[in-house]
Amino acid sequence: MKLYARIVLPFVVLMAFLAWAIGVSTRRVVHTVLRSNLENPARDKVASVSHSLRVGLLSGNDRVLRTYLQGCLTGFNALQAAALDRQGRIIAHTDQAMEGKSLRAPHVLASLSSGQASSLETTMDGRPVLELVIPVSPKTGGTEPAGALLLRFSLEKTVETERRIAARVSGSAALAGGACLVALLLLMRSVLAPIRELSLGVEKLGRGEYGTTVPVGAFDEVGDLAGSFNEMSRELAQTTVSKDHLRDILDAMADAVFVTDAQARIQTANPAALAMLGFNEDELAGKPASDLLGPSNDPRLAGKLERVKEGAAVGGSEIYLLDKRGREVPALMSAAPIRSRDDRIKGVVLAVKDIRWIKRNADALRHSEAKLRQSEKLSAVGQLAAGVAHEINNPLGTILGLAQTIARGAPSGAVAAPMKVIEEEALRCRTLVQSLLAFSRQDRPAMEEFDLNEAMEGALGMVEAQARVRGVALARDLGPAEKVWGDRTNIQQVVINLCSNAMDAMPDGGTLTVSTGRAVLNGQMVVNLAVQDTGVGIPEEIRSRVFEPFFTTKKVGAGTGLGLALVHEIVSNHQGSIDLTSEPGKGTVFTVSLPLYDPRAGET
Repeated sequence: MKLYARIVLPFVVLMAFLAWAIGVSTRRVVHTVLRSNLENPARDKVASVSHSLRVGLLSGNDRVLRTYLQGCLTGFNALQAAALDRQGRIIAHTDQAMEGKSLRAPHVLASLSSGQASSLETTMDGRPVLELVIPVSPKTGGTEPAGALLLRFSLEKTVETERRIAARVSGSAALAGGACLVALLLLMRSVLAPIRELSLGVEKLGRGEYGTTVPVGAFDEVGDLAGSFNEMSRELAQTTVSKDHLRDILDAMADAVFVTDAQARIQTANPAALAMLGFNEDELAGKPASDLLGPSNDPRLAGKLERVKEGAAVGGSEIYLLDKRGREVPALMSAAPIRSRDDRIKGVVLAVKDIRWIKRNADALRHSEAKLRQSEKLSAVGQLAAGVAHEINNPLGTILGLAQTIARGAPSGAVAAPMKVIEEEALRCRTLVQSLLAFSRQDRPAMEEFDLNEAMEGALGMVEAQARVRGVALARDLGPAEKVWGDRTNIQQVVINLCSNAMDAMPDGGTLTVSTGRAVLNGQMVVNLAVQDTGVGIPEEIRSRVFEPFFTTKKVGAGTGLGLALVHEIVSNHQGSIDLTSEPGKGTVFTVSLPLYDPRAGET
């Protein structure tokens, strides 16, 4: 209960009690006064005519008595009047049906025996009445009364009068109490206003609004308290980070965070943790952290967590947590103890990174890593090839020129034949050097927007004649026209090189299929260019090396080993990718993925 209510409520109760007590006391006083106004005149009248009553009572003359009793009804405004003998028998009554009956009521008998008047409030026909018994004095010298006069008065007006007076007095008391209550409320308002301000300040401080101040007001005890509160709030603002700020940090973190108490019961979990495991905050609050550990965890994990509770920090541990459905979630965990100011361990904070995506895409990541290493290797080989090719090109030209001169001028015989061999080998070396230069060329491609299918048709026109000679059937499966951004000549070179390799893999003939079409790769829309053969296939153990420079499975002199390396280099320069699938004895598919044309890319 608030202080305001604790003061006002007792005052209201006290005022109500006082008003009630004043009303009750007033009714009693008024009742006594009004009753006396009925009794005293009757007693005085009876005393003044006691001689006449005594004669009538002693003689038993009911006619005289009835006359007197009728006078009592009109003179005293009584309801009934009766004359009683010494034994309480009714000698005369205003209601003659009552005559001859005896009244044995205790107060009647007591009055007759003692000679003292008595009265009793009772009811008659459900109405309140006052019954007054007045003994009639005996003859001079006698001790026993000659009888008694019984009068019954109606109390209805008396009760109504006392109620009315009591109501007025109680109302006046209530008004006075209300005035006092209003005065008290005004006084309390001025007294409690600084306390209310202080209470609101404490609430703000509890919500983390450090730096909140309240008016100091008067220089009394409350003012001193307000000053101390302001000083404390300013101190907290300078030294404490608000709870809301810490909560905002936890909510913004992408990784899961759990905070436990010293008994390893979860106190707080950020939204990332709730989303990872599928719980809500109430379901995790108070839950032992050990309940979230899956059965696949390393047995040594429990020991690591115990060391954290003893003050050590643990980082980079792979764990398995159980989600709401009981499924294991792989994660990387780091844990550190939370220390109090007196260096006690009061809890543990666990930072957990969900690695399900890494687990699911491990093969893709290894593949990407292999492709990255391949690109780095090709780049290094390209730089080396460029330097070597330029150094070899000039002396090779000299050798080739001299060999051709000698071969044309020399007669056939012992010299001509060797010179012809030298010329052929020199030409082969020049072809190799030109391939090296093409592979290592760093020139920026002539980028433009072009129709991929149209470029494909141009390249396949050159491939088609060679395919007929080799007994290979060329099949086209070109999708809808797609615009790409790149070097048309380089892309045609990719197609020619892949088709040439495919035909080399089908020495006894087969089917060469070239297709295009849209696809989605890593969430991005691309256009695929696929070259498929029905040849001998590529063994699994050498598939990872097919894009390496100078790697070839062809016979000596049948290839340089730079064709696929050049294809890989061109595709990489176009921000594309190339993959292969192969099955020995059934054929191979090379798939080139190129980004669709983007006008914004074309502008750059």
